[in-house]
Amino acid sequence: MAREISEFDGEHLSRLLRRKEGQRIADALIGCRFYRIDPERTFAIVACDPASGLLSIEEEHRREARAALSAGYVLCEDDRLQIAVSSIETDQDRAERQAINRVVAAGLPASAEVKDRELVDRVIGQTNSGQIPNSRDRKLVSGVFEKYGAHRPLLKLLRQWGDLCGPADLPGDLVIQVTSTLRTVGYLREAIAQTDILLRRDHGLSPEQSQILFNQRAALWLDLYELGNDSKLLARARRAAGQSWAIGPSDHCSNVYEKIKRLETASGDEARPLQQAKNKQMIDREWATWKLGRNPSRR
Repeated sequence: MAREISEFDGEHLSRLLRRKEGQRIADALIGCRFYRIDPERTFAIVACDPASGLLSIEEEHRREARAALSAGYVLCEDDRLQIAVSSIETDQDRAERQAINRVVAAGLPASAEVKDRELVDRVIGQTNSGQIPNSRDRKLVSGVFEKYGAHRPLLKLLRQWGDLCGPADLPGDLVIQVTSTLRTVGYLREAIAQTDILLRRDHGLSPEQSQILFNQRAALWLDLYELGNDSKLLARARRAAGQSWAIGPSDHCSNVYEKIKRLETASGDEARPLQQAKNKQMIDREWATWKLGRNPSRR
């Protein structure tokens, strides 16, 4: 029967190691295995210095090297390390370790800063209890996940928030964040579908949110164009960029326009500049009508 392998966070062990009972951890570590990033590439621990938190590990060809315990993870095939940990941990230590386990399960690295872990743990607890976090917390938590490159776990959390709100009541900031994250992970058509909210007259978005979403929509059409070179997508991108610009100029929209120009030039279609001018006139007329409260499609 295969033994069950226990895994321990090196940073947590390192904190326990610095206590007066830390020699228990140091002794229990000998014979365990250590890894930094890849759990398939582990090294035997042959010694541990409690004062410095440095391990002596056996690398390839039995070459001994040094490694900081706090910089990785420890695997143990028996219960000796768990017994040592339990004999030292306080209730507060256990609560902190459990919190780390929760945020790691949510997609953050165990090495995330304490303030980031605490924020995410609090908001995830609120979400799991069926409450939608406020807009400030949604923005902060999204920023934390992006900081650590955890875009797919963020998307999962955003979808949880969306389920709590219901499709008809999604806040504008949530639509924008979901669209951005979908684009980041490569779900371009699903991201464009999020921006279809702009086609509803009762979307409830603020002008600033509409401006951002129109710009995101333009950028997404460009992404799709680059995948297939369908000239209709460039026209859609220019239309969306024009609608964003009509609400108010922005650096982001300027960047999108510059990209549109580069792609149009690269397409080699000599007839395109004339068509662009016609498109722009049409967009300007329709957008001016839209701002006056009339729906051009209902004329």
